[in-house]
Amino acid sequence: MQPIRNKSGEINSVLILDKDITNKKKTEKYLTESKERYHNLFENTGTVTMVIEENMTISMVNSQTEILCGYSKNEIENKMKWTDFIHPEDLERIKQYHLARRKIGGEASTEYEFRLIDKKGAVKDIFLKIDMIPHTKKSIVSLVNISELKKTQEGLRTSREEYFNLFNHANDLIQVVNPAGKFLAVNKTGYSGEGL
Repeated sequence: MQPIRNKSGEINSVLILDKDITNKKKTEKYLTESKERYHNLFENTGTVTMVIEENMTISMVNSQTEILCGYSKNEIENKMKWTDFIHPEDLERIKQYHLARRKIGGEASTEYEFRLIDKKGAVKDIFLKIDMIPHTKKSIVSLVNISELKKTQEGLRTSREEYFNLFNHANDLIQVVNPAGKFLAVNKTGYSGEGL
């Protein structure tokens, strides 16, 4: 309300400005709900999730990050760089991806493996999925600890090597035949070099 005075200084009317703020209130409500949804999704993805700034500073992490890395959110957010967690042998490759991702026309893999070093110095094998957040220089990253999978794969590879070593160096003839009678494998003891 603003009083309007005449030439003699007396108030003869009042100016009332009225503004409809319905749309503003709706927008504020929508933004609040969107922010809550985004935060809820970020926190409950089931994987380690981080937001990485252009200078490699980690600006946001979820609670899964604390479990994987051993650092609290307060120790990480806006204090640590993404590179602080990367094994030295993987560091240069990861830095190149980071820079390429931010260049116009730059090509960088959005999925790859690397080794992470946690707060206690333990090395963990990680599968990463990363992409840029639209209209920013920030990237969002999801990490999955694949250390147990790698151990299992290594165990299977070792078992397979041991099997083939035993198969090929057995003193007795070993033949593997399919149901149709076709030879699939013959160990070195039984291999004559003819007809197989």
